[in-house]
Amino acid sequence: MLVFSLILVLLLFTFCLLVFSLRNQQRRTPSVTNLSQNNQKYTIIVSASPVPSHPDLICIKTILKSIFARLSGNLEKIILAHDIIPDDTCNKIRIHACYPKHKREQFKESYPEYMKALRNYLNQNTFKVPIEIIEAEYWGGLTGNINNAMKHVNTKYVMLVQHDLEFVENINVDNIIFDMEKDDEIKLVSFNKDPNSVMLRDPTKTGVLQICHNIGAAPKDQGFGETKVTQTGNSYTRTPCYTDQNHIITTDYWETIIYPQCEEPRFMEHSINKLSPYDSKQFGTFVFGDFKTPKQIHHINCRRAKPILSKRN
Repeated sequence: MLVFSLILVLLLFTFCLLVFSLRNQQRRTPSVTNLSQNNQKYTIIVSASPVPSHPDLICIKTILKSIFARLSGNLEKIILAHDIIPDDTCNKIRIHACYPKHKREQFKESYPEYMKALRNYLNQNTFKVPIEIIEAEYWGGLTGNINNAMKHVNTKYVMLVQHDLEFVENINVDNIIFDMEKDDEIKLVSFNKDPNSVMLRDPTKTGVLQICHNIGAAPKDQGFGETKVTQTGNSYTRTPCYTDQNHIITTDYWETIIYPQCEEPRFMEHSINKLSPYDSKQFGTFVFGDFKTPKQIHHINCRRAKPILSKRN
């Protein structure tokens, strides 16, 4: 009888320890249950334009492959936004996206072939989410091309992707959106094509593009270089500049802050980087990760006839 009583006491004690342990675990990890309840759908816009590698589909195929392999989240659809061949006015503007006239003449043959091949590729394959092709009606450059595609976005959040910047690390987009919902200071999350540690070195070699991404080159009172760590475990480093590299924003951020201050057909960076280092509150630009975070994307450079693909995918 004594032995039986001791066994009952021991079982009761074990049960109490188990309940206490479970309650403590729930208190330590509240975000696990919250994340699934706060997921929002998002849209990906892949901005594409005539390049020397056309009519080959190598660039667009590589980007789509990296999206499906590396990104997780509640993705609604992918928009393949295609700009048209630059007209002769680009000779006067002299921007990076303007090719020599003989190249633009070659595009008149290669670009329609590429578009036909792309449509055949999409029709002959099955994908996890719908993929739409949007063609611009006029040459708007990167800014105009994205703005045209934004008219077809129905979600609050959108990820802007360039057709030659493939993802090389796994990224949980749901967690990033969750963090942006909880912290209204984070208005843009960009992904670096070099390790984030480059921001601590020579500003001319920064992997977040413009020189003002270097911490020492922007006003000290804007908090650049500070790193936020959120309840999802993600880190975000405040950076002075808006970047055209792959990034996540809201459609409202694009419509009310970025696009009205941009100049077509130039890149967004051309206009916004003159402003963002002096107003971190308005632009809220962050790089994903801390200074130890490795490169998240790889530049395959579709301006080359033979793009350079990453060996990590």
